[in-house]
Amino acid sequence: MKIFLAKQLIKGISKKIKRSRDKKELEGFRDMAIQIKQIAKEQAKHGRDLENHDIDIAILKKDAHPKKDFVKCGNCKCKTKENEC
Repeated sequence: MKIFLAKQLIKGISKKIKRSRDKKELEGFRDMAIQIKQIAKEQAKHGRDLENHDIDIAILKKDAHPKKDFVKCGNCKCKTKENEC
């Protein structure tokens, strides 16, 4: 009878230990899932920011002045804009 009670006691203690380990593992998995969600949100935000920057760059390029071509002057050999000398 004492052996039976000792076995039952050991089984109960081992089950509690396993449950506590499982709870710790589940908490770790939950924490990792939360971190993964946060990383995904940050990546989405960065993607939106990049798209907005690309749009802003396109607008600035459209509104910018055209590039001037410089030509060497025949008289003084300096770089000037076209048709200045």
